[in-house]
Amino acid sequence: MGRKSKKSKKEKEQKKENGSNDVLDQRVKKNIIAVFLIMLALVMLLSLVDLAGMAGQYIDKGLSFMFGWGRFLLPVVMIVLGVLYFRKMEPIRYTLAAIGAVLFYVMFLGLMHIFKDFDIMIAVAKVGEGGGYVGLATAYPLAKFLGKIAGVIILFGFSLIGIMLVFNAP
Repeated sequence: MGRKSKKSKKEKEQKKENGSNDVLDQRVKKNIIAVFLIMLALVMLLSLVDLAGMAGQYIDKGLSFMFGWGRFLLPVVMIVLGVLYFRKMEPIRYTLAAIGAVLFYVMFLGLMHIFKDFDIMIAVAKVGEGGGYVGLATAYPLAKFLGKIAGVIILFGFSLIGIMLVFNAP
């Protein structure tokens, strides 16, 4: 109805110069990520209790193979991360929260696997127990080169760091 303000024209010109003329608003992008994470987590939960049809059986088998018993924790981690993405935070916090969630989860899988004997670590991962192959890949080198006690200390310490990154809590 009236003239556009000079400020908005200047802002548009600066955005074009900086190459940040995004089609989607940053809030929309992070909300899409949040919805996607929660949606995927719910499908995983349904597959874990055999309520996601034939595809759910394949999802459960794949999750079991990769994450062992940690497959039950993965949807929880994804839902927590999805809820965090709905919150208003500084942009870097979303990245740090995602890094923290992955760090916590992988180290937790290692903790679930490191207490197994060396002789059966691979067999345990093969049948979808312990921390699966991800837990094996995390725990075996630590236990082999540093010993199980030092490995547990490292895995537990990095798990705590991951939790601190997710929740931005000291």
